[in-house]
Amino acid sequence: GLPHSECGGAWALGAERNRSSFYMVRDPRADTMEDWIDCARLCGCTTLHLDWWWQRSEGEGHYPVATNRFPRGLSDLRDASLKAHAAGLKTDTHTLSGCIGFKDSWVTPHASPHLMRKYRYTLSKSIGSADTVIYVNERPKDDHDYSVGYNNNGNVLRLGTELVQYTGISYDPPYAFTGCTRGAFGTEVFPHKVGIPVDYIWQHYMAFFADPDSPLIDEMAGVFGKIYAKGGFDQVYFDGAEGVANATNPPDERKRDLSLRKFFGGLAANGNAPL
Repeated sequence: GLPHSECGGAWALGAERNRSSFYMVRDPRADTMEDWIDCARLCGCTTLHLDWWWQRSEGEGHYPVATNRFPRGLSDLRDASLKAHAAGLKTDTHTLSGCIGFKDSWVTPHASPHLMRKYRYTLSKSIGSADTVIYVNERPKDDHDYSVGYNNNGNVLRLGTELVQYTGISYDPPYAFTGCTRGAFGTEVFPHKVGIPVDYIWQHYMAFFADPDSPLIDEMAGVFGKIYAKGGFDQVYFDGAEGVANATNPPDERKRDLSLRKFFGGLAANGNAPL
């Protein structure tokens, strides 16, 4: 018959190897992996799930390995997988799907034009580098938030490659975002001319997101695919995938599915498709 997978795709839910328990290790370390492997086996788990092995202060995106816990970087991470495999376990890596941390190079010092936006407005008055009020032609939408948080929309605007955080909104003419902090998240400050887009950047889970319809998601998939292959992982937990869809109301499930397909492509392209 045709080549097929008995544990992925259409067969995933019924595959026996996908139905056993996993043992989740948060903030793992190279020097304690044997202990966690023993715990997983004692619990009858078949998969060792490694979460936050990356540098949490820098966040998601390029996923830099936390060298304070894995001194040799990806080499230590791969050794951890090999030790688990030798003990009869699979290894699974956590990820926040499509998320990009605030300190990632796709954010600072020059924000990518492909960070997902929730709304787009138009600058109605040119501003200099020191101005703290951003005037727009359109009335701001009602579901703007006023701070960055885990479960809210954030308060971040993008003008060119600069990010700005506002503290107030004028919903009556002249429409404006007020009390702005320029050069937010370490981005470079620029003057901006009337007529340019003012994008309300989608923020959730203390991160931004790559637009699945942009080349940024392909870059992210390639980066994570190499980490996945070099780390010797067998599976991926795509946590937070709903965040990609929830930038719109109702949620755009097409964007979520496209993002996941791009990531699966990045994993497979590196010669180690997930179970």
